[in-house]
Amino acid sequence: MPLSLDLAVFLLFVVAVAAFVWRDRKNVKATGLVLMRRTQRGKVWLDKTTNRAPQLWGLLTVIGVVVAIPAMIFISYFLLSNTIQLASGHVVGAVKLVLPWSGFEDKPGVLLVPWYFWIIGIATVVVPHELFHGIACRLGKIRIKSLGWMLLAIIPGAFVDPDVNQLKKAPRFAKLRVFAAGSFANFTIGFLCMLLGVAMLGALFHPVGILPAGLIADTPAAAANLSGTLLAIDNFTINSQEDLIAALQQVPVGSQVIVRTSSGNYTVTTAQHPELNQSYLGLAGPYQLDYKLKAGVAASGFGDVAQFFVDLFAWLWMINLGIGMFNLLPIKPLDGGLIFEEIAGKFLRKNATRFVTIGISVLMIAIVVFNIVGPVVMR
Repeated sequence: MPLSLDLAVFLLFVVAVAAFVWRDRKNVKATGLVLMRRTQRGKVWLDKTTNRAPQLWGLLTVIGVVVAIPAMIFISYFLLSNTIQLASGHVVGAVKLVLPWSGFEDKPGVLLVPWYFWIIGIATVVVPHELFHGIACRLGKIRIKSLGWMLLAIIPGAFVDPDVNQLKKAPRFAKLRVFAAGSFANFTIGFLCMLLGVAMLGALFHPVGILPAGLIADTPAAAANLSGTLLAIDNFTINSQEDLIAALQQVPVGSQVIVRTSSGNYTVTTAQHPELNQSYLGLAGPYQLDYKLKAGVAASGFGDVAQFFVDLFAWLWMINLGIGMFNLLPIKPLDGGLIFEEIAGKFLRKNATRFVTIGISVLMIAIVVFNIVGPVVMR
């Protein structure tokens, strides 16, 4: 989208949001920088939806707990491991703060995405997340006091406000089902978006290269500041990770090669692989396949539409997975922190549970901050 048109659409969106809030201003309340609108509407729908298939929802919330606990352990281990790798200089970065912008830009510590993708993504994360929390509450006979929407500047949000006293008194497993429900909803939405995106890719695109997760410090790729999608190494076309491995096996260690990427051509001298008997560039996995429109689709005139929806589904998959996992970090008041507190409370006394939960929360906050800021300050 041209910058002038993008700006015009953005301003139109801001005006529309302001008009919507102004029209309902008598019911909107400000809490700091956040505008909130509580309502009783939707409570009947929430009860009907829950009662229509209680066994199905019950099964899904149990699956949510089964998924959430290993996911909490995995994301905690991943961030801790990545922190160690960052501190030792073995990786350049993996965790990024995602912010709205006029287009896609990948920078140290920050991933910028088109503002409309960002808004759509936040909406698809928050609404199912909160609704599934509400369903899990009603399954456990926990009263919903109100529902509503919130707004931080132009950032949309939604909430389901349960009766806190009833929630505290609920059985431990009922609480775990409520806390795990939101992230499980995000994983489900993300998985569906991934399936739609993969289906479109297979039908309308073909692979043209691979995109590494980053560059490993003190390697030929980092020295050359290599960027973009990897397309070829000398005369070897790269359409998959297997192609990359095969190409490097054919190139003698210490050879000067031309690495062609979507950002340009780079002259790189290969190094000895630290573990294998072959050449090495220093690209960090996991790798993502990059795609190009099939000739027939490009000629049809619908190429831009196809690209838009593929990019959108990829983004929705990424943000739902990312926020769903982040929400499961053992940081109170995130759902992961509440889950951790309930599990710890099974084995520890009340004061010890509180002390351990606060300690783990502070540690994980420090790890998250370092993972975001580290790649910027250590450049």
